[in-house]
Amino acid sequence: MMVHVFPETARPAAMRALFTVSARDAASFGASQVAEVDGRVVGAALWLPPRRFPLSTWRKVRGGLGMLGLALRNPHALGPLTRCVTDPERDCARRPAWFLSALGLEPEAQGRGLGTRLLAGGLAAADAAAAPCHLETWKAANVVFYERLGFRVEREARPLGTEGPARWTMRRAPAA
Repeated sequence: MMVHVFPETARPAAMRALFTVSARDAASFGASQVAEVDGRVVGAALWLPPRRFPLSTWRKVRGGLGMLGLALRNPHALGPLTRCVTDPERDCARRPAWFLSALGLEPEAQGRGLGTRLLAGGLAAADAAAAPCHLETWKAANVVFYERLGFRVEREARPLGTEGPARWTMRRAPAA
């Protein structure tokens, strides 16, 4: 999604701003996980418990302030970014669930099982509460990864137009 919204030169700053805002928001709920290798953070899973997503008006304002500089430098991105947020909000508002806000690993840390381990805490918390989990991914390869963890595709859409990337909405029922 970021490839279609931001030019290559703006993408690193956009990613940093977006994930900083998301991480700060998720940290207040104590459900997120980080992965470290040799004392260096190489990844994170940002979870929001049920009824903590969609974001409250205050959390949206606080996050928007954190993204203000990015928005001013890239005003063309506001429309697409807004569309990327409104669909998952609608889904989770109708059916509360644990929401995986973000999962990311440094490229050199991928393929070693760290992503699965990062998700384990959130999945266990959801199972203990008999609550479903919800996520969205923009990469086809991620669909298979999440399916191995019990997620199922609910919808495939192209919210950024016919030329934009596909987005898969996925949900996982609580384990018995």
